Amino acid sequence: MRVACDAEHGDGWFLLRLSLHDPVLPLNVQSDRAGGVATIVRQLLVALKDTPDIDTTPLTKYLEAKAA
Repeated sequence: MRVACDAEHGDGWFLLRLSLHDPVLPLNVQSDRAGGVATIVRQLLVALKDTPDIDTTPLTKYLEAKAA
């Protein structure tokens, strides 16, 4: 699933797909502006918060590292 994000929502895109070999969902996020990836990741966390089978720990760790 590839989703484009307008300027208000990160000015970029994310791609969430099934891995061909492992039971994981690789996520790629890119933005055309500084701070845009963090904006997109924050929105993804909100959207995925009620999906217990998806481990969002890497997204949370990314945001914590950006805040430090």
